[in-house]
Order: sequence, then C-alpha cells, then structure tokens
Amino acid sequence: MKKILLASLLITASAYTATPPSKVIHFSTKRNQSVMDSFSQLTSKGFVIVDFYADWCGPCKSISPIFNQLSNECNNVTFIKVNIDSYKEIAQKYKVCSIPQLLLFKNGKLIKTLVGKQSKKQINTEIKKHFK
Repeated sequence: MKKILLASLLITASAYTATPPSKVIHFSTKRNQSVMDSFSQLTSKGFVIVDFYADWCGPCKSISPIFNQLSNECNNVTFIKVNIDSYKEIAQKYKVCSIPQLLLFKNGKLIKTLVGKQSKKQINTEIKKHFK
C-alpha cells in the first residue's frame, strides 16, 4: 500500500513540475494604431521570429511548444505569434499561403522564411545562422 501511494505521489508531483512562462508575444493591435503599424513596430528592432498559425492547424499546434521553449532559451530574440484568421492583412502582405510559417526579421528587414513544421534543431540552426 505504501509503494502504491508513493508512486501515486511521484506521478502527481511530476505532472505539476513548473515550466517557465513563455516569452512569446501574441500579436494584437493597440488602440488608435493600424494593424500594419503595430506589426512593423514589433519587428523593427533587433532579432524577431514571427510564427504565422491558425487555431485549427495541427502542425501549428505541434510547433507551438517548441516556439515557447525557444522563446525562453534565446534571450536576444523576440518571438511573436500571429493568428492568420485574425490578422489576414499581415498574412497577405508577407504572402503566407501555408502554415505554420516562420518569418525571421533583423531590424525590420525580412531575412528568412521557413514553411511547414520545423524541429527545434532546425529553428535553432536558423537563429544561429542569421542572428549573430
């Protein structure tokens, strides 16, 4: 009986292991500011990775935890998620036809596009390659 109780406690404790909160910014517009102005402001400085996704997209859901992990590991990069159903104007401007799609910006300039599900290793490689 003690072994079962101990095992149950260990399983319960591991289920509640604290994970750091994500540093991902979920894009939204500010009052009195256009969608494109808000987006441009967020991507204008430093290194930025934007994840274009939709709530109904299976591959988008599977890349989300990777995106969250990287946001906590890469302190010099800003991570932003843009829902294509809510912000079609941005998706159209950057010709987002397939999702998930990651756009890498450096000081406001689009420098790389990654289409489809990417592994953590693939994204990390692109970060190291482009964001030095």
